[in-house]
Amino acid sequence: MRTKESTNAARPTSRPRGRLAPSPTGLVHLGNARTALATWLSVRAADGTLVWRLEDLDRARVVPGLAEAAEEDLAWLGLDWDESPRLGGRFGPYVQSERIARYECALDALLLAGRIFPCALSRKDLEGIASAP
Repeated sequence: MRTKESTNAARPTSRPRGRLAPSPTGLVHLGNARTALATWLSVRAADGTLVWRLEDLDRARVVPGLAEAAEEDLAWLGLDWDESPRLGGRFGPYVQSERIARYECALDALLLAGRIFPCALSRKDLEGIASAP
């Protein structure tokens, strides 16, 4: 049986990590700014690492230039981050569409392990769920 001490000793201490994960489908609004500020304050107060990760998987709705605009808008507010598509970092890539091969490998592993179960909903059903209020 592992004790709390042995569990903590086996795990390296690390700084907390927070993330900003905008989707480049619209302009930054007050809600985005509030969430970004709360995340930034929390991570900075804990001497953590703040990550900018771009959520661009909804390719049909991505608007060119909005990722850069969001980054500029939040920087104008005085927010900064430690890792991003532009800055790089140990855990990149930071653009979700560039991570698809990793996701496919994870899905393959889940499939081989018998951990993926079929969904009975049609694409139309799923679209209706995604657009529900």
